[in-house]
Amino acid sequence: MKKIKDIPGEYDLAVSYQGPPSNFSAYLVLNKIKANNKVQWVHSDVSKLSLDIKTMRCLYKDFDKIFVVSNEAKNNFIEIFPKLKNKTNVILNIINEKLILEESNKK
Repeated sequence: MKKIKDIPGEYDLAVSYQGPPSNFSAYLVLNKIKANNKVQWVHSDVSKLSLDIKTMRCLYKDFDKIFVVSNEAKNNFIEIFPKLKNKTNVILNIINEKLILEESNKK
């Protein structure tokens, strides 16, 4: 990771969108991008993954906000990372399930 060069420029927001279990994008956003705000987007229920909790705790404490995709995922995230409670919020996925099902039945 040390061989990766800093990303040029300065940004209003940098989002680590990959999320656990991989920590690559979290490291990249925190260490290689200059931004006024840094956000981690968690796409999964972390209680159902095999995670490196120590590494995640070390990385995630440095994000300004952490977003998870459901209330259940948020509750489980906070149970594992209670010190991150005040920076954790829910943003639901904006996937139209009905449209996806309809499209999946088309040729």
